[in-house]
Amino acid sequence: MTQKLLYALEQYLLLGLFLVAILGWGRLVTAKLLGACATIPNSGLAVLQATTGLGLVTLLLVIIAAFGWLTAPPILAIIVVGILLFIPGLVSRIATLRFDLEGIKIGRLGLVPSILIYSAAAAFLANAMVRPLQLPQGWDEIAYHLPTALAWAESGRLVVADWLRYPLFPFNMQLLYAAALIVANDITAHLLHALTGLLAVVLTFSVARMYIPSVFAALSSVFLVYAIRESLHTADIDLGLMLYISSAFASLAFGYIARQKRFVLLSAFFVGLALGTKYQAMFFLPALAIGFLLVERNWKTLALSVLIASATGLFWYVRNFLVSGDPIHPIGGAVFGYWQWNAEDVQRQFMDFESRRSLPPWYLLPSVGSLLFWRSSVPVVKACMAVSVITVILWSIFSGYARYLLPVYPLLALLSSYFLHRVFALFRGYEIAANYWARLHGKAQLAALVIVLLVIILDWGKSTRKDIGELVLPNSMEHIAFLREAYPGFELLHSLDQPLSGTVYQLGFEDEIYYLGTPVLGDHFGKGRYPDVQRHLGNAADLSNHLRSLGARYLLVNLVRNTPDHAKATAAADFSTYFETVSATPRAVLYRLTEADHASRSRVMPFSSAVSPPK
Repeated sequence: MTQKLLYALEQYLLLGLFLVAILGWGRLVTAKLLGACATIPNSGLAVLQATTGLGLVTLLLVIIAAFGWLTAPPILAIIVVGILLFIPGLVSRIATLRFDLEGIKIGRLGLVPSILIYSAAAAFLANAMVRPLQLPQGWDEIAYHLPTALAWAESGRLVVADWLRYPLFPFNMQLLYAAALIVANDITAHLLHALTGLLAVVLTFSVARMYIPSVFAALSSVFLVYAIRESLHTADIDLGLMLYISSAFASLAFGYIARQKRFVLLSAFFVGLALGTKYQAMFFLPALAIGFLLVERNWKTLALSVLIASATGLFWYVRNFLVSGDPIHPIGGAVFGYWQWNAEDVQRQFMDFESRRSLPPWYLLPSVGSLLFWRSSVPVVKACMAVSVITVILWSIFSGYARYLLPVYPLLALLSSYFLHRVFALFRGYEIAANYWARLHGKAQLAALVIVLLVIILDWGKSTRKDIGELVLPNSMEHIAFLREAYPGFELLHSLDQPLSGTVYQLGFEDEIYYLGTPVLGDHFGKGRYPDVQRHLGNAADLSNHLRSLGARYLLVNLVRNTPDHAKATAAADFSTYFETVSATPRAVLYRLTEADHASRSRVMPFSSAVSPPK
């Protein structure tokens, strides 16, 4: 356990240095804009500063990567400069944050309920800090997010990874992960994603406590942390988008309160970063546009805001257009023309989205009830309601996939707590809680308090200890042992005596691309799509020719997931004429195409050389 704790400390030390760096870069831009405002919590201003710095670092990485300079020295230089920028005024900033924290009170709810909520928030956050320390295992992160980052880290530039499902996307978060792989490891990529989520949690708490008691603001944090818990241990991109969207809203809210137009420009900066993170940011543009108009109606300011958002958000869309002719590849193929993908791919992708329709988490549904208090709510809370309603409507029409609504979860969490606070106050909940507590004698009060704390500590402490014991793997031998057990494709390729000398086409391993090496062809969509290969499974010559046309020299088949496909392929009488077995396990088999060698456009490497294990 000691080794695991030291390992966790090392990883968080790296993250802490990065956090200091982005705060430094953020301070460079926002020192005057985000000066102390009596009506705005300093913790909220600090999050906006960190988010600004994160955006600036991302844009700097875009520049160096575009010139082919995505290597360790420039990345480390960006971090060091950020740390140096952070140092001036450090003491005064710590003092303001301490004063901010002193404003957190028990309030009218009562001691035990308040301690319950605060303790739950602390326990949830503690568990949230452990989850990112596990190896990448999420489908999306090892299918295309981290493989994209790995391709850039290996090349030092923005290569188009056309062997992946999504070779063209807004890639702000993946660029951060590439930098993490270059100077640290993939656990750092996890921690960067988790950091964006936890910053959004702090920001939500900061905004909420301006309008509801701090204990209910803490409850909104509990709601939010629990809602995003499954994203904290992935190198996905949704939490980054959530941070930028919530920061854009918070900037508008703070601008309205402080009557400072400059907050509008900061909000536009965050909107641009959101657009450069994920296409789904477009869901939020109509609502945020209305927010802009409510805060600022000076057309020069609005025009400048559009310019800022465009300058920070359109790089990836321009890149997409230059490469494929489709700025929103692949979903714009019907209008702009298809590249790699085809109409059937797009249709099947949207059918997949339709199959995943679901409601947001049930504990965020009280946010709907907040609309009952529309007339008596302050303008910022009304704006929160309006943004949420507009976004949910657009989401329900065009998606319905719960994860795509995640960026608005901070607002829903805030509104859920707001609703509970209003109901509690309306029905004398505060008085009832206070009277019940007052009737208890001192020993009974102490006993109740101890019981509450023990329940939380034992429950969440046990969960956190289990996560540390089972998921935190501090050395490379443990990494390899875990990966061999979890991923049959990795197990087979890692057991080979020497690296393969050509491109592999994989059938059924799209959820472990990251561990197979880059590039590895094969997926449900795009170049090397499974349906095209499956049409040839009954004819070994046709199958061989098709794989060769893709540049593949090997065929890797998942015997667990693709048993029928394998049986159909090997049933061909001439299969052994065109394919020879290189290696096999009970869960996977690797074949080499037997005809004359031909040039391979890429390589496949075993884990030891393709992906450096976390340090």
